[in-house]
Amino acid sequence: MSRYLTPPKIGLLALVRLYCEGAISSSGAISILSFIVSHLLPPLAEGSDDEHSTRSFTLPVSEFDKATSTLSSIHPGQSVFDLLIHRLWSIDSFHALHEFFSGLTDLLNHSKERDNESSFSSPPSATVLSRTSPLGAFVRRAQLEFTRLQFNDAQKLWIAFLKYKSPTAAAWKRRSSAASRITFDVNIDELGIGSDSDLFQVAYGTLHQPIHSEELSSTDDIERLLAFQADKLQRLGIRMPHDMKENLRGMVGPASTVPSLSHFVSFFDAWRAGNYTSAFDNLHRYFDYTMQAREKTFYQYALLHMAILQTDFGCLSEAISAINETIATARENQDMSCLNFSLGWLNHLNQAFPHQMRGIRDQGLNGSERDALNFLKLKAKESKMFSLLSSALLSEARLDLSYGERSITKAFQHIYQASHINIRENLSGGFGSQLLMHSAVFGRLGVEHLASAYCDIILKCYRPNVPTEEMLRAICRMSFTAARSGRYEHAIQMLESVRPGVHRTLKFSQTITGYLGLVKLLQAMRRSNRTAAEHILQQLATGFSFNPDLRTLILQLSIMFHIRLGSLSKAFDLIEELANELKEETADISQRLYLLVMKARLYAKAGEPQKGFSVALRAASTAHRFQAFPIFWEAIGFIANILSHLNEFDAARRMLDAVIPQCLENGDTELCALLYSFQADAYMGLAGRAEEAGRRRTACVSKAEVYIDRARQHYKRIEDWRGECEMLKKRAIIARVRGDDNLANDWAAQCLSVHNAAQEKMENIVD
Repeated sequence: MSRYLTPPKIGLLALVRLYCEGAISSSGAISILSFIVSHLLPPLAEGSDDEHSTRSFTLPVSEFDKATSTLSSIHPGQSVFDLLIHRLWSIDSFHALHEFFSGLTDLLNHSKERDNESSFSSPPSATVLSRTSPLGAFVRRAQLEFTRLQFNDAQKLWIAFLKYKSPTAAAWKRRSSAASRITFDVNIDELGIGSDSDLFQVAYGTLHQPIHSEELSSTDDIERLLAFQADKLQRLGIRMPHDMKENLRGMVGPASTVPSLSHFVSFFDAWRAGNYTSAFDNLHRYFDYTMQAREKTFYQYALLHMAILQTDFGCLSEAISAINETIATARENQDMSCLNFSLGWLNHLNQAFPHQMRGIRDQGLNGSERDALNFLKLKAKESKMFSLLSSALLSEARLDLSYGERSITKAFQHIYQASHINIRENLSGGFGSQLLMHSAVFGRLGVEHLASAYCDIILKCYRPNVPTEEMLRAICRMSFTAARSGRYEHAIQMLESVRPGVHRTLKFSQTITGYLGLVKLLQAMRRSNRTAAEHILQQLATGFSFNPDLRTLILQLSIMFHIRLGSLSKAFDLIEELANELKEETADISQRLYLLVMKARLYAKAGEPQKGFSVALRAASTAHRFQAFPIFWEAIGFIANILSHLNEFDAARRMLDAVIPQCLENGDTELCALLYSFQADAYMGLAGRAEEAGRRRTACVSKAEVYIDRARQHYKRIEDWRGECEMLKKRAIIARVRGDDNLANDWAAQCLSVHNAAQEKMENIVD
């Protein structure tokens, strides 16, 4: 394998020579130049995929045919491809190959001492390349690399070139009358050597063998291709496709010297596959070779990658030790880039694993999170690391949502600052996290359609540029939102439609599996399918500690499951345990408020709603101050329910009238059904206080029926058979109070029908 020169590059050099000699018409010059330049540095092309990059390195003759056969030359009746074939087949001996590279000097602009002499020797129509232009630099390097080749390597290049141009032999014979007298080597005709000669077998014995991919690529090509793959793997967080892996194995395998970057690419691929041992070995191999070549200046980067690797595999104590050593080494070597990234990753550990990082905070090894973020922003500005500055601003926005008094205002301020940096510096990879943060803020405000719209923007506008993890978070968030509104099939379809390549990464596959389990658990709970819900919950209870969002949702649904099941003591223990854990970790305020609302619901389920009054009131007050409106609406609903139990029906009605329209805009179907049910209870209480057979009593009962029907529709939409049956029972009770026994029996029969249909559907699912 040559260090730089390959047969495709000889074809590109021939095209450059034709252009400089003026043999290409003016109409085709731009197309030829675009073709040449696009294949000089293919990995730098924005948005190019892996397959295209491989074809660019192993450029076959057919690509030359497609690009030049339709372009006319200055010779009538001949295309550029005809001239190119003539130029390639004019290199008819090993000596002619040397002359071809020696003649490249005529294409370059000479030094000042030779300007006058070259102006007389060069033809007037010839185009001279500047030595610093892209084409000039390519010609200079090709000539220099050929002079550096040893005889054995030059002979291999000659044999590969003969194999490379052999598909055009038939076209050359059709287009040229001189082709019949020319073979691939004119010396064979002059010496009269046959194919059975020993000399022929020694020189050209491998000529009949098919050309391999390693003969069409150089070490420089492979290194640039590996750098392109490493950038893709780092930026998008995915695994290498099977086809690309086979192509790289075919190109790198036969090489005498394996590029050290191949170990780095193998490390990323093994890491994403969940193969800890192989990832660990390849990381050591890469940095062992790298430090030998670069005098150990990259030791801190080895530690940084080691910390990230240990974190992903759950070895948090080793990761914390590695990241602390990374910070110390980066400070010692004055590597501000590595230091800033290390501090950013340490801040990520603080947010993702607060329980494990509490010990470090107690030891005083790092300050508060806000102090760390302020220091990180300052250093990012000084070193002009705008990507890190943008992520630090988004982390501060996330921190404002968790603790700040004016959380929403401050969060929006930091989000728009990060957005300004992303647009100004053209950081396409930063838009995903920014839009996800937008979605989280609008979800906190209860504007669910905007929250879903921002996730949809990621999938439809920025999908090629955002990391796969952020794209997957958007899909999971949208699917769980759809499941909460009762669209279970759509939610499952969204998760199952994720392309198969994403499942090859262990962490991503586990995330998709976890959210699929959450959707099915929510569906089984609402259908009162206890067996399925217990089975799914048991599977979800283990193996998802790596994802804090998943873990929080699993615990919340677990509490809801025990409340619906009637295991109130178990649900109360889970709430207390989780509340103490969140209090110690200073977690997001919305999570702690949710636990307060769950405690109020627990008291209501136990038949003692008055005990939950102070809890619900505190949750509502805090949620309103922090603008966590979905939790605020639910807390107001339970306060109204408690007021109804205290015979304060009018106050309960007015409170529910204030929050129900906002809840409808949010799209939380289950919460809307619950609030409608509470409103129906309030109107029935008002009816009980009104005069007998009075107009007010009739109006209140009618209103109660309307809200019961609305609650029933919402329960039916989310397939909550128990809630639907409860609403039908209330309609039957109202009919009985009115004295209409036939209507009451009809409602009771309909309730029994819904219950039997639900049981039959569950049996069919089990079968």
